[in-house]
Amino acid sequence: EKATNQTIVVAVTHLKSKQTDQNERIRRTQVEELSAALRNFTSATPNNETNPWPVLVLGDLNADPPTEQTRNTSAVQLLVDNNRFTSAYDLENSSENDPPLFTTWKTRGNRTARRVIDYIFYSGLVCTHTLSLPHKALEEERYKLPNLRYPSDHLMIAAKFRLP
Repeated sequence: EKATNQTIVVAVTHLKSKQTDQNERIRRTQVEELSAALRNFTSATPNNETNPWPVLVLGDLNADPPTEQTRNTSAVQLLVDNNRFTSAYDLENSSENDPPLFTTWKTRGNRTARRVIDYIFYSGLVCTHTLSLPHKALEEERYKLPNLRYPSDHLMIAAKFRLP
């Protein structure tokens, strides 16, 4: 952060794709490795500072937000728990939003799915704004993602933060 000369750790990741139990185990292993790297990096704060550096983790985790049924096996929940992260977007009520929150809407074969698989997690910061997702506009689109207006199969997510 330029004004305060505060170091902020930023990590970007893309975890294993496809929804299978085997791939969720792989994603959990990837999350363990990422969490260990973050611990190693943030424990090296200079001058024995008592507060660790703020952290942002952004990525395509290729995994749905945890539910009551998946909380113990979810790679997303493991990332949150291991690092005491907060999500910039409300994941608790993502399916109850109107329309439901999703960051990807794609068709593979005969199957069409709208899912949350992209995330912004943080610690040691205050999230002040998030980019609204264009769900109502997408509902009116004739085609799923990608299309001429949205050239990726993922929607852009973004957030603004400030130091506490």
